[in-house]
Amino acid sequence: MDGAGITGVWQGVIKADGEVHRVTLDLRQTSSGAVSGDLYFPDESYQPAPLTVVTLRDRDFEFKLAPMDVTYEGKYSEKGGRIRGDWTLGGYTVPLDFERSEESEMYDRPQTPKPPFPYKAEEIVYSSSLSKYELAGTLTLPESIGKVPAVVIVSGLGPNDRNASVSGHQPFAVLADYLTRHGIAVLRYDTRGTGGSTGKMEYAALLDLAADAWAGVEYLKTRPEIDSAKTGFIGHAEGALLSTLAASKREGVAFLVLLGAPGLPGAESMKYYVQAAGTAANLNPAALDLLVKLYDTYGRAFSADPATLGGLGEEIGTLQAEIGKLSPDEQAKLGQLGDRAGLYFRYPEAPWVRDVMTTDPGPVLESVKVPVLSVAGSLDCLYPVSVHQPEIEQHLKAGGGSRNLIKTLSGLNHLLQKAETGVPGEYVRLDETISFTALRGIGDWILGITNESAARAR
Repeated sequence: MDGAGITGVWQGVIKADGEVHRVTLDLRQTSSGAVSGDLYFPDESYQPAPLTVVTLRDRDFEFKLAPMDVTYEGKYSEKGGRIRGDWTLGGYTVPLDFERSEESEMYDRPQTPKPPFPYKAEEIVYSSSLSKYELAGTLTLPESIGKVPAVVIVSGLGPNDRNASVSGHQPFAVLADYLTRHGIAVLRYDTRGTGGSTGKMEYAALLDLAADAWAGVEYLKTRPEIDSAKTGFIGHAEGALLSTLAASKREGVAFLVLLGAPGLPGAESMKYYVQAAGTAANLNPAALDLLVKLYDTYGRAFSADPATLGGLGEEIGTLQAEIGKLSPDEQAKLGQLGDRAGLYFRYPEAPWVRDVMTTDPGPVLESVKVPVLSVAGSLDCLYPVSVHQPEIEQHLKAGGGSRNLIKTLSGLNHLLQKAETGVPGEYVRLDETISFTALRGIGDWILGITNESAARAR
């Protein structure tokens, strides 16, 4: 059955143990014909949960959320506008039926690119020389008679689709569209076990994910349209660390663009994140103090042994219980901070969890000898600029690089949107996906660096 018929927004209700939970399913069709999507729990969280597997065979519809151990199996009726099926979580099954919403999309984001495009867009599958897995992505190519510069965009950790979809936004699609319209080819890809990519995120180490990023560079070098001497990375959040690791291990990368990047190990970064987000959400001092203690403990626990919480489970439980006693007003504010630790709890035994907690970006940055642009928003709560940008700048200088630019953009958040507070809960309320100032700055810098390298070659 054609996947186009099932795309759109679907609403359902889970009834279990006397409680009712609304569920929203947002399904999209890729240009290859496959179906992908996100799940939302609108009464509990603004954050989308990307579907890790989606299949549609005749009327049989199935999706999985691997990190949550969720499987849904149902029957799709195009005529009736309904999906009838069962939701299974950790072995416990309940009925869950979806009905089509009148909305054609979960959100209408004005910057999301829509065809026809003034460039080529190809759905591709490629593999890494360092692993057996296949990665699926989209390559956008400018209409050009000569070879063009190119970038591989690398997302942060966890299951991310090629567009880095979050809260109805598709930041990587917007970034790729802008850059390609300005003469830069862009490859963006689904992370392991997400969308069309094979493999499992829970088995990967940080260097494995860096190798996946490098596989994109290897692929671009096979394309006759690409100038292999002008190929670089754009990495967002932990994707900046993955890009830097990949560039430090091998030659062949011409430049790096780091967006909202960490300058400290993950364990140390946890407390700065929650301090910034809690302050921006206007938590009272007592609540903020509890939260800082909890996230500092998380950092130590994940660094030691994520599977056992490093023997700190009792301390974490006590702090969580205290936070549970906060007033409803403070609890509502907590809901705006985003569940940063939840990502790590969903993959407790994944090697990359401990890796990201203990890896210091400093020495990696010092080993990079190509030009680097580090861009971050002044309202970034995940990696606050007052903490991380000076660290990045210091280590790049220590490495001897002379063509680096550290840029903080006023009034932008972690996604480089114009924001009021910068808390993650605000993402969903903003129509802008990426500020034009950020897009132009990134594009102009890449074109300047690649033109400079061409002049040097002559």
